[in-house]
Amino acid sequence: MKDHSKRESQILTIIGTLGEATAARIISELVLSKQRFYVLVAPLIASEQIIKRGTVPHVFYTLNADFERFYVKDIEDNSLQVDDNERETLEENFYTITPDGREERGVESFINWCHKRHENLEKTLENYIQTIEKYKKYKNHEGLIDATHKIEESFKDKIIKKLYYIDFYSIERYGKTRLGQMILYAKKSHSKDLSVAVSNEVKSKIEKIIIHHSINAIAYIPPTEQRKYQFMYTLREVINSKIPLINIVKIKTAIIVPQKTLNKIEDRITNAANTIFVSDERNFDKVLLVDDAVGSGATFHEVARKLIRQKIAKEIYAVSIVGNFNGFDVINEA
Repeated sequence: MKDHSKRESQILTIIGTLGEATAARIISELVLSKQRFYVLVAPLIASEQIIKRGTVPHVFYTLNADFERFYVKDIEDNSLQVDDNERETLEENFYTITPDGREERGVESFINWCHKRHENLEKTLENYIQTIEKYKKYKNHEGLIDATHKIEESFKDKIIKKLYYIDFYSIERYGKTRLGQMILYAKKSHSKDLSVAVSNEVKSKIEKIIIHHSINAIAYIPPTEQRKYQFMYTLREVINSKIPLINIVKIKTAIIVPQKTLNKIEDRITNAANTIFVSDERNFDKVLLVDDAVGSGATFHEVARKLIRQKIAKEIYAVSIVGNFNGFDVINEA
């Protein structure tokens, strides 16, 4: 990390002394112009020595308490040596949301994760790469996971012809995958930005399924909980498929019971059967169902059953952005 200029040191001192400071406070104490302040503070923010919190008009500057992060920005120190393939794997897969709501990804995120858990960097990196390679083997050449056998094992009547995951929801030791975390926080924090980011990333894979299986209609599983930004609505807007959209509705009940609160698959089937309905009278050969996360598979199964029974579809295909590796255990977090 380069040495600070006199003005940069003064800005850091003020923020460190006060704990947090607005631009107006710093400008006043140092007798700076607004333009000069923003020129000085920009590299301090870029190097993550200062954290900018809030949005206009309520913006505050604080010091980054995790000083180790200052030295891993370019990964040129001896804390962790990574080759190009390891760096690519970490940049593509390792992702965390900090307790104060910041995104961290790649090598930096991995180092911070290890430090917080007092993990050996080199040994953990080796294990992580091996773990990622293990799960990659389940993806086909288009980056999709064929999970058809999972739903066939759970339900006797094989209504869904193919079920795909775009990724697993979580992996051993390291918890939620990058997509798993992004979907979780997109929903929990009502984040439009995260919803759009995930939707843009998975769009091409969903389009490949549509082309590969000659899908001629698509339907999105409706959300259960009321949120400011609904992830599934954003996904539908981003994909904006040219094929017909089948209207699936979730009816309001006196007491809303989200699927995630039900631990028994029988209860989940009852919930889906009696609260999710198809509002369409057209007929299609092949329909694709889309959801964000597969738990028991009950919702997919019940919607597919209704589409077949009402002769809206002859064949049903399904894709979930994330799904469980070990069977269809209930996902409680999202």
